Amino acid sequence: IPVALPVIGTEDFFTLQEIQILDAIPAQGTQQPTQGPQDYALQPTNAIPIIPNAYTTVRVSSDWLHSGIKTRDMDVASSKEEIYAFLNAYNTRPQVFLEIEGYRMKTRVVTGTQTDANGNVRSTTRTETYKVTDFRYGVDITQFVYPYGKIASKDGTFTTEEYMERFANDRNKLKALRMKKVIIGFDFNFLESQVRAYLRALGYRHSISVRTHTRNKSVRIVSNSRLASFWDNPAARILSWVTLVPGLSLTLYGAGHRGNQLYSHFIMRATPVQIFAAIRPQLWVTGVYRGCVIS
Repeated sequence: IPVALPVIGTEDFFTLQEIQILDAIPAQGTQQPTQGPQDYALQPTNAIPIIPNAYTTVRVSSDWLHSGIKTRDMDVASSKEEIYAFLNAYNTRPQVFLEIEGYRMKTRVVTGTQTDANGNVRSTTRTETYKVTDFRYGVDITQFVYPYGKIASKDGTFTTEEYMERFANDRNKLKALRMKKVIIGFDFNFLESQVRAYLRALGYRHSISVRTHTRNKSVRIVSNSRLASFWDNPAARILSWVTLVPGLSLTLYGAGHRGNQLYSHFIMRATPVQIFAAIRPQLWVTGVYRGCVIS
């Protein structure tokens, strides 16, 4: 019988002061995080304090390439304090959902004609395999993600505040600072296996795919230079590599000034078993009739 990995508890993740701050915030419609064993080192010394309900008027735009948002505001890009406030304001939990699909592979014979170099026409037959999707839907589990993450640097080279200060003082026209949101300490594989097992129990016998997807998982601060605007455009970047020299030059120029320097670590409010029990009423299958699977 598969066993889920242990869940992280609040004491393992937040400092006592942060717990007191968060407890003072009105509940957002779901239970408090389940307590788990304290064998995780999840209070990084370089993490910056959480600022609940942080607010900023900085203009942002969609950053679809990284599944998040970005800003080109000059004041943010050149001030450590503005960076700090901006990242806290947009340190919202990522959207997490399960994509569930039931499908089967079938074969069919395809006939056609082929004309040779001499103009002779002959009949051809071939067998091909194709996919038939019986059902496909998503189940949103975002509500089980704790609303606030802990922002910390990617590695121990610099502290979080040092990364912010270095970025603010950087004069490179291609500079970009990215905060990537990640969920830690949760066994998504176990949750996916529980869903698959339940769909099997409902009578579906063909292939089942259950995958976890995450959106709203990135916050970026990008230089407001025209060069950065050009390099941030995927089409323009591909075009620059067609002639090779511009692409190589810009890559070397921006090296070390862009990337995932910061992470925001989020935890889940409940165990995989508890989340499965909560979403079970939303799970269904088709292709089953009177206990028999339709082939």
